[in-house]
Amino acid sequence: MKKAVLFSILFCLAATFCFGQKNKTPDKKVLAKTAPAKTAQAETSSTKTIPVKTSSTKTSPAKTSSTKTPPAKTAPAKSASTKAALTKTSPTKISPIKTAPPKPKPLVVQNKPVEAKISDAEWTTLAAELNAENWDKSAPLALQFINRMKIDNEKKQLARLRYLYLYALAGKIFKLSETRNAAEEYAVREELTRASARFTGREFVLPARQFLYDCKAVVNYICTVKGGGNKLLRTTATGKGGAEIHSFDYVSFDEEIDLKGFAENKTFLGGTLRTVEFNDDLKKPWVMRLIFDKGFVRVVV
Repeated sequence: MKKAVLFSILFCLAATFCFGQKNKTPDKKVLAKTAPAKTAQAETSSTKTIPVKTSSTKTSPAKTSSTKTPPAKTAPAKSASTKAALTKTSPTKISPIKTAPPKPKPLVVQNKPVEAKISDAEWTTLAAELNAENWDKSAPLALQFINRMKIDNEKKQLARLRYLYLYALAGKIFKLSETRNAAEEYAVREELTRASARFTGREFVLPARQFLYDCKAVVNYICTVKGGGNKLLRTTATGKGGAEIHSFDYVSFDEEIDLKGFAENKTFLGGTLRTVEFNDDLKKPWVMRLIFDKGFVRVVV
């Protein structure tokens, strides 16, 4: 009996437990209410994916950028045409280069000084002024001829003119000293100094003079120098009176020369001007010493 009662009690408890579990399941209405919330979340999640779709639409500019590329394809064609235009015009730019080579020809001609000559008539005029001791005319005339000639000729006219110009300036100094024109005399001395400096290292040819072994008490002759042997000769260049010495000329030679061939003959002495010495005190009647080296001798034919 007790077992039957206990079994019934247990049966009742089990039934109540199962009933209570069935009540805990959610009502369909509740599920209906909550479902839209879940779908709302689903819809919102789907709306979040919409930007992804629009992002694909944003990529469309990239597609349109590809559509813009056709002008880029046409750009090389334009550059090619401009290159073709440049290549067509380039020959006109090169053409001046083709004409350039003839231009140096005048320069070559200018680098070669034209040989000038003093005519016989002009030389005769200069000689006449020197013989007349007209220093005011002979000195400027000699300088004019020097400036005309850039290089010497076979007659050695330029080398001869250098000597005659210094000789004429010395005669002009004597003349101004006699008239006591100190200012002009000083100016001529300055001109003589400048000319001597300009001619140093240049070739000179002295006027033709006669050679003598014994030159005691004579001037305007070619003479030996005591102790110089056959390697040194001198001349004493004066005016007509012989009292005014324009210059003492000393010509040294690299080797001894044979003087026998020049005895009693008119001879040209020449050489390179090495130095000039001046006398400022005309109480001693000489103006300058001209010292030449690399001397040479030519007999007048």
